Amino acid sequence: MNSNSPRPTVTADVPGILDLIAGVYAEYDCVLDAEREEPHLLEPGPYFRAHGGEFWVVEDSGVVRATAAVMLHDDAGELKTLYVHPSLRRQGWGRRLTNLAMDYARQSGKRRMILWSDTRFTDAHRLYRSMGFREVGVRDLSSVLPDEVPKRGLDLKQFYFDNRRYLVLLLALISILDWIWVSRWATMHRAYTDPTFWLHFLPPATINSLLLAVIYFSKSWRMQLAALIVSLLVAQYAFAPWYIDTVPGP
Repeated sequence: MNSNSPRPTVTADVPGILDLIAGVYAEYDCVLDAEREEPHLLEPGPYFRAHGGEFWVVEDSGVVRATAAVMLHDDAGELKTLYVHPSLRRQGWGRRLTNLAMDYARQSGKRRMILWSDTRFTDAHRLYRSMGFREVGVRDLSSVLPDEVPKRGLDLKQFYFDNRRYLVLLLALISILDWIWVSRWATMHRAYTDPTFWLHFLPPATINSLLLAVIYFSKSWRMQLAALIVSLLVAQYAFAPWYIDTVPGP
């Protein structure tokens, strides 16, 4: 085994984790849709640690090649997300990672270990049986994910990712219309020579530029959405009050 030892995951591992699992899914003609079906994979470390567990990765030449996780329940530990890249199979990584999860659960006071596995993962099943696991039932995924997507109300994160392009376009359109409106008003009233005109517009314009940078470069969807909303509010603050409040009286 010339690979690194398992280590707790960090945020920078997420793209590699998704690539690894998507590759394993593809071996079974499946497609990984982490946003809808496995959202915990987008922030695996915080998710499993919040449930008393841990998520580990194994790297080979800087690339994530295996993963495993454990989640703690009241009466048991649960093995989760055990995936090994073909280049590391038949080298004992599946057994080593399973033992790592079991040791973690044991040290946390759990005397029982459970897991769920796809019926097609027959090689993994042989490993589990050799380690003392036994099959106790079959779970129909349609009972877990009715109508493919759980009915759980508005998923703000999914709504944002589904509509982000339109929200940004809406913000751009509103900003452009505001600038056109203000430019025409300022030209009619020769406001460009009024220092208060520039004092009112330059700070919000600078803030908006920074917020747009956050929208495009931040990796946090919450930060992007917050910046989008604040940017829209800043634009309305910058435009509407000034030219309404300063319109000359009759």
